[in-house]
Amino acid sequence: MAIATDTAKITIVPSAAHLRLRSASEDDEPFLRGLFDATRSQLAQAGLPVPMLEMLLAQQFQLQRSSYKTRYPDAVSLIMTNGECPIGRLLLWCGDQSWHIVDIAVLPHHRRQGAGTAVMQGVETAARGRNVAALTLAVMAENLDARRFYAGSGFIEPPAAASAYLALVKRLDD
Repeated sequence: MAIATDTAKITIVPSAAHLRLRSASEDDEPFLRGLFDATRSQLAQAGLPVPMLEMLLAQQFQLQRSSYKTRYPDAVSLIMTNGECPIGRLLLWCGDQSWHIVDIAVLPHHRRQGAGTAVMQGVETAARGRNVAALTLAVMAENLDARRFYAGSGFIEPPAAASAYLALVKRLDD
């Protein structure tokens, strides 16, 4: 992995005027936990008793946070807002030649309204402004909605993947 650029100087402006990205703080932890839970609806459908489900979600949230901090210690953590209301998050690692979208999530009731697209366009504009060659991300192979969204944003899937996760790339230096 290339050395991360100075992330303090990176500004990402979503392409929709009503959306903003701001730095995440410790005060955002309850929102981030709620967002995590809201985006794990498949677990809620597993029929687990509520206490067990809550314990499982809490453990997974902590494991994800720990994994991200270990793998991407210099990642920029941003909160997506519609006005003042938080609606999602973007975790972005910025290298010299490529930027990796570690995590992007939007609350379910704010999806399909253009927020994700506006943020992805903002990331691409900022990356192009820094002459970054590619945007990358990983997506679960079974997450067909996300795969369609990323394909619509210009990300290319590998030809044949036999993995739970697909590594997607969007070339910006074409």
